[in-house]
Amino acid sequence: MKTFLIVVGSVVGLGIVVVVGLVIWGANQKVNMDDPQIAEKFKSSFVQSCVGGLNTQMTSAGRTVSEADTARFNSLCSCMADDAVAKLAKNGGFKLADLATHADELQKQMQESGQACAAKLGIQGN
Repeated sequence: MKTFLIVVGSVVGLGIVVVVGLVIWGANQKVNMDDPQIAEKFKSSFVQSCVGGLNTQMTSAGRTVSEADTARFNSLCSCMADDAVAKLAKNGGFKLADLATHADELQKQMQESGQACAAKLGIQGN
């Protein structure tokens, strides 16, 4: 029984080392926004997350989200996603680990992008 527990413990320990290694390796891989498939996947995920977040904010504030609101959110989030892809592509891509390092700067850029897109689309916050 003792040998079995040592083997199981070793396998679990090795599994943890492999997972941590894969996470570190993955975080240091460069993501290139010039690849159309990566850019589209990013945009789709960004828009879905953005619209979901805006819907949540509205309902948390006690407001009902109308179809017109959803259409505005989609337009705003699509504009922001296009801007994000353009900025990330301009910088020659990025490593996932860089996102955590530059989180404050990225948040500021996204706020500026959101304001610019809202102005461009004639959307005002209520």
